[in-house]
Amino acid sequence: MTPGARCGTLLAYLVFAVACGYPDRLTGPSSTPPPSTSTPPPSGQPPPLPPGQPPLTGPATTYLFSGPLSNLVSGYTAISRYVLYENGAFALHYAPSDALFLGTYRQEDGRIHFDFGADGSWNASGALNGDLLEVRYTPTMQQSDFDDAVYRRSP
Repeated sequence: MTPGARCGTLLAYLVFAVACGYPDRLTGPSSTPPPSTSTPPPSGQPPPLPPGQPPLTGPATTYLFSGPLSNLVSGYTAISRYVLYENGAFALHYAPSDALFLGTYRQEDGRIHFDFGADGSWNASGALNGDLLEVRYTPTMQQSDFDDAVYRRSP
């Protein structure tokens, strides 16, 4: 290796080492969170509801992430939860980023259909099995980093 190449390699190593030594410095994302169809609530304010969306009020049942359905899941899925309101509204929460996905659901014979958007490509199907809710996303949502998973009803 020539002296110039060694000097360049050493300089690159030093820049890398200095960047890693300052955790507050922006160096790039470590993982990509799922895209949000709504913005997180600013300072505790609820996000605006999609057109025709029932309000997120009234009796509700919460389901906390319990495990993957078939594949490993990302860290943000592992700390997510579904809140199903009796009026047909639902919210999918991703805890660390406060990402919130809203929509409507309908339940028929132990199956649940989740609609995340008006165009029909953002939806999921669910199955209730006792205290467990199994959720499977469409290919469009899976390509946007939504993970099929099992959720357990919260006491």
